Amino acid sequence: MATKRSGGSRGCSVDRNRHGRLRLRFRWHGQQIAFGTAKLDTPENREQVGELAALVVALIAAGKDPLKFLRQSRRL
Repeated sequence: MATKRSGGSRGCSVDRNRHGRLRLRFRWHGQQIAFGTAKLDTPENREQVGELAALVVALIAAGKDPLKFLRQSRRL
C-alpha cells in the first residue's frame, strides 16, 4: 500500500533530458519544476550542476524562490 509522503522534503535532483542535456528537478510551492541547462551529461558538468542543485536546496530551505536565482544565473 502506497503512503503519501509528509511535507517538508526539500531536495533537488540532477538528471538528463532526452537530448542528453542536464536538468534540475525540484518542487516549489507544490509544483514540480524541471529547469533545463545547456550542459551535456559529462562527469565534469554533472559536478557543476550538482553544486547548483545544492544552492537550490539551500534557497528552498530559506524560503526563497529558486527560479528567480536560476533565471538570473542563466544570464551571466
